[in-house]
Amino acid sequence: MMTDTNVGYLPIVTKACTTRVRISDVMMISRNYRKLEIKAESGDFQYYEKLDNIAGCLGRQFYRCSDGIIINFEKVECMKQQSITFSNGCRVELGRDCYLKARKAFTQYLNEQFQHYFR
Repeated sequence: MMTDTNVGYLPIVTKACTTRVRISDVMMISRNYRKLEIKAESGDFQYYEKLDNIAGCLGRQFYRCSDGIIINFEKVECMKQQSITFSNGCRVELGRDCYLKARKAFTQYLNEQFQHYFR
């Protein structure tokens, strides 16, 4: 997989189509066996790739909840009762430990963003 973080896109190449997804539009990336499932504002995509190959190309607003899930804090609306609700209404349930770590990281991310505006 080739990615150029200066461009800001993830290339997606499958037998059916070739496209690119703007990294800033990505809400969540999850692993389903050998395929990655990308939930983005422009749609959902599945293709064969390793999550580790993509993780290094994402910005600091992305958080790896577990070995198989990366979320974009910029797209999170709410975190409660072990679920994450994204800006488009999509929800994902997390296990207790993953949820607690993700919520702590999200709180820290929000605090850093808030402090940034008042410096």
